[in-house]
Amino acid sequence: MDIVFTSRLAKGNYDWIHLKKDPLYAVLPPDYNNGGEPVFRLEKFDGLDFYVASQGFDVDMMHAMESTNAKPNYKPVNIDDQALINLIEHGMGVTILPELAIRERSSKVQVMPVFPHSYRELGIAIHSLEHSPIIIRDFIKVSQEMVSFLCKDVDA
Repeated sequence: MDIVFTSRLAKGNYDWIHLKKDPLYAVLPPDYNNGGEPVFRLEKFDGLDFYVASQGFDVDMMHAMESTNAKPNYKPVNIDDQALINLIEHGMGVTILPELAIRERSSKVQVMPVFPHSYRELGIAIHSLEHSPIIIRDFIKVSQEMVSFLCKDVDA
């Protein structure tokens, strides 16, 4: 591995360069009644049909769910985020997605911050920053600048 853009991995022997905290949101059918609450409490997923992205892409979602005793009816799917949002739009279940995955795609579903607040940490993993070529370090610097510029309206 030279360089990988990824969500922070729990294990591994690598240097980490933080780029952005990407908040997680509950994605709910348009007619879901959350009782007027501005957040979606994770325990409310208990017993609901809960779509989970294919293995490897669900790490952040499952990490958030570890903080609750909820037992959703997990339904693994191998589809992209837009197709998953379309399932939710048609009342077929619920899910959790990061802000960057739902931005400008969520007009026909309810989107609420989860509580407790959870996020995925996006960044760059590299075997050794100290021993990387200057071109890689320059690329990382430009990447940090671009994320800062593109996300200036949100918490980076």
